[in-house]
Amino acid sequence: MCGTPAPGCTPNCSCATALCSTQTCSDGCGGVCHGTNPCYGTIQAKAVITESCSTIATAEPLNDTTITLNNADPKTQTNGIPVTWTNVPIGTYTVSATNAISTLVPKIYCIPNGSGYVEGSSQTLETNGSISFFIGFAPPNGWVQAIGGDVYAKGQLTSSVPATYYFSLAGAMGDAGIVSYGTLNGYDFSLSDTDKGETQVSLPPAWLVYNPNNPSLHLYEQFATQFDIPGNTPLLASSPLTVTKPTCDTTPLPCVFYVSGDLETTSGNPWTIGSTEQMVIFVSGSAHINSPITITPGGFFALIVNGTITVDSTVGGPAANTVPTLEGIYITNQFETGTSDTVGTERLNIKGSVIADMFLLNRSLGIFNATLPAEQFTFNPQLLFTMPDKMKEIPYVWQEVAP
Repeated sequence: MCGTPAPGCTPNCSCATALCSTQTCSDGCGGVCHGTNPCYGTIQAKAVITESCSTIATAEPLNDTTITLNNADPKTQTNGIPVTWTNVPIGTYTVSATNAISTLVPKIYCIPNGSGYVEGSSQTLETNGSISFFIGFAPPNGWVQAIGGDVYAKGQLTSSVPATYYFSLAGAMGDAGIVSYGTLNGYDFSLSDTDKGETQVSLPPAWLVYNPNNPSLHLYEQFATQFDIPGNTPLLASSPLTVTKPTCDTTPLPCVFYVSGDLETTSGNPWTIGSTEQMVIFVSGSAHINSPITITPGGFFALIVNGTITVDSTVGGPAANTVPTLEGIYITNQFETGTSDTVGTERLNIKGSVIADMFLLNRSLGIFNATLPAEQFTFNPQLLFTMPDKMKEIPYVWQEVAP
């Protein structure tokens, strides 16, 4: 209300219109005006998956995120619904957030600005008003993990391994294996900018070795000579060729096939190598794998390619899947795993050995990168016993799993 007016002065308390009941202003005549509005408002905050304020309002929600105001009164976001505080006293507020997955950290805080959003984590709550915050979390990069085999790289060897996880795990033979890189300081297994992840190579003892003499392999020519390719090898067909699994009924084994040019496996037609089958396919060009290739215990499969082996994005499993999608030995100049743009086949698990001069590992599990590898290579020692004798004549190869 207005105060007592001075003689000849008309008081004006319009200044109190927007004030709350604990605030005052002058009526212009020496009196005091008191606000009548509630001294509180509403604050809302939402955690989402993005790195940009321009997309934050429509980004995918990130559940199990705990959001606090001024480091107090925490609330946890579930079911994609923003957290809300009501009857909050007016004043300036700052939000902070943590996720249940410790490796996920906020990348950006955004607040409204006109019709859009700008970066900021603090706002002032006015009388009977409301303010909103968005917290953007960015998924870490996709990463690769090896199980049970040695890993050799001619040059740089990197994998964005989340904290508390390891690049190399022990396998069926009980060891995590040697991890070797070919350029000086040419490794990085950490998401941190302050270290290179030496403690994330494997559980102790961690064998991280600098070897500038890791060779370029160029194994196609060597194995082609061993198997007398093309020679009298059955010719599947000339390039371009899309094939289903060939029949393997050769006596004695192995069944050896040759493709002059490029090869594609048929989409939606998985190959299962039988327990009594021993199959080796040579491709003088490149190969594109469009369906899973798995081996029944006792069988053997090898794909030896002069050019590039590309795994289609439809070949894989869901993020939490640990079942191999590809099995066997894959030898090539360049190995590419495709992208993760097909829901349900984002993760690629390979059981066997992959040997190449260059790897392009492009899979990503989005937010699940925080705890799961997008590509996982598991060494299979059984293949050492089921492989054709001619492949055993180059023995140094079989200690390598080289993602």
